[in-house]
Amino acid sequence: MWPIFILINSNLDQLYMLINRPEYSQGILVVLMISIAKLYNMFLGNNGAIISNSKYYKILLPYSLGMAFSVTYLNIYFIEVFGMNGAALSTLIVILIFNTIKIWYVKKKFNVVPFNNKTFVSFSLIILYYFVFHFWDFKFFPIINILLKSSIISISYIFIIFRLNLSPQITSLINHYSLGSYENALEFLFDEQRFSGKLDIKENYIRQTEFPILISDWKNHYNSWKKFKKNYLLIRYEDLIHKPEKTFEKISNYVSNLLKIKITKNKIKEAIKKN
Repeated sequence: MWPIFILINSNLDQLYMLINRPEYSQGILVVLMISIAKLYNMFLGNNGAIISNSKYYKILLPYSLGMAFSVTYLNIYFIEVFGMNGAALSTLIVILIFNTIKIWYVKKKFNVVPFNNKTFVSFSLIILYYFVFHFWDFKFFPIINILLKSSIISISYIFIIFRLNLSPQITSLINHYSLGSYENALEFLFDEQRFSGKLDIKENYIRQTEFPILISDWKNHYNSWKKFKKNYLLIRYEDLIHKPEKTFEKISNYVSNLLKIKITKNKIKEAIKKN
């Protein structure tokens, strides 16, 4: 979504030139505001799914009603003042406010946030790319301009993402299963019929195992263990990276209670050092 945001908004001028309808150029701000709203939705990650699949799911009804009433009221005012830009502005304001509330709610109830320091680096990169490429045009036919800018943006953006390791979770998935690209990794995450082993009839890049294993998608994984309220421990990848001792101590306490064994803090520290 992030590179798509840059590609669309950096090429809008050339696209409207290609259409040859000057009046359509008034929609540039509309596209930008809706794109920002969509980008912020993506920024939330799985917050909506976390709430809807938890015991707090009822909060989503007043939340949705609040969004509906707010956008209706703002549309009445902003459309009269700004025209179609007002409708986009209303949508942007409501999404920014209510999605921020959702982030706060998930943080309060589950102590989970959908971002880290690298997320802000990525946002800064998007802002930089937008201002550089939005005002930079080649003196060619619009289609040539679009192809050239899109190629430069895509190649440089992917290179920087890999170089700075801005998406460690996806990078880890790519490396572990030799998926080769971010596109294959996303397909991997959302494929409900994903198998490894001898039943891997799609001949994808997943490493082969002696016995077939159903990997499936994130949604099925989540639904498979959320029903067992006392038989799982939720660990975030980010916590393993940034808070290893605290997170491994949490794991050791869970395992100790489950298997009736004792794991000392020294063993935890030693295990972390060896990895």
